[in-house]
Amino acid sequence: MSNKLIPKSIFFIFLFVAVLVFLFIFLGEKDTGSDFSLIKESHVFENQKDVVKYLEKDVINPSREDGVVFANYYEFGTEKEKIFLWAYIVEYYMENGIIKEGERASLPMTLFLSKSKKPIGHNYIQEEGDAHKIFPEKYEKELINFREDNRNIVLKLEKSITEKAENYFNEKQF
Repeated sequence: MSNKLIPKSIFFIFLFVAVLVFLFIFLGEKDTGSDFSLIKESHVFENQKDVVKYLEKDVINPSREDGVVFANYYEFGTEKEKIFLWAYIVEYYMENGIIKEGERASLPMTLFLSKSKKPIGHNYIQEEGDAHKIFPEKYEKELINFREDNRNIVLKLEKSITEKAENYFNEKQF
């Protein structure tokens, strides 16, 4: 090999690696570090599991003693000690070997956070058209037709909760 080929080879290897890194970072699937939530990359919340746990324990009550609540959410954004999100929460129970749905909620919510960023309370829209009461104006447009305009997100939320419930009850049986 000549001395002129070595610098060109190193240059092309470097260029190849740089292109791969660029493609991986900018075109690869965005991972927020958890499979629990669907979050805009610019609003990654550090304690996603705490949010899910809060939604599962403190938003709806199971209608049955053997009911188990599962939740997921889509985050619109955060401001100070608040998270603005779409919560999808479903109670499941087992009856005669069949997994069934109980109580459910699919709605926009504001979660209030402690100084340590743990959820400590919530508020939700009780009547259509009241988004302005709990959401900043910048999220209202996205919120208006969220279910219709973002059907793929809603389906992902539904699927993730159904899978969590199936895994839970299948593991419980064995």
